[in-house]
Amino acid sequence: RRFRIGVAIALKGDLPETEVVAFDNLRRRGSELNLDRLRQCGVLFFHGDIRNHEDIESAGEFDLLIDCSAEASVHAGYQSSPAYVVQTNLLGTIYCTKAIIPSLIKSKKGRIINFSSIAVNISAKGEAAYIASKGGVEAFSRSIARELSSANITVNTISPAFIKTRLSAGLSENVKKTVIERQIIESECSLS
Repeated sequence: RRFRIGVAIALKGDLPETEVVAFDNLRRRGSELNLDRLRQCGVLFFHGDIRNHEDIESAGEFDLLIDCSAEASVHAGYQSSPAYVVQTNLLGTIYCTKAIIPSLIKSKKGRIINFSSIAVNISAKGEAAYIASKGGVEAFSRSIARELSSANITVNTISPAFIKTRLSAGLSENVKKTVIERQIIESECSLS
């Protein structure tokens, strides 16, 4: 099973006998600090870039995919290319799915869970590339779910509410307030 860091640790805690592997490019500043925590929790780590399908395919076979790929538009900006955001959020999801499909079809069962964002339905100023990429994840997930349903493979998308992270800390209070008012749970969630 292959996952990103926070989800991997939580899953390993719930299923201690399961081999859980986190996959990350360690691009974000400080992300390498999670490696000791992963080891301590019994999670294996695979260093690779989700935008590179060869990296994902070299990670081997797995029977459950939880794709938490996320890069916000704030990293692209208006004056630069949105390519990194779209390649990470949308193409990364497609590459992960492509890598897992053969083993799931062979076993005639499986689960794929892709993370999207509440922002797809709310929208936020300056997040056009992020919202477009996550909207693409939702459309891709619906389409591939239909294609794989006859093989007893389910594909679902989770769109979390606004979560307090280092990335969201950079948003203005006005943007945070607007997003929180538009979601069902009218508060900022914490990961701790």
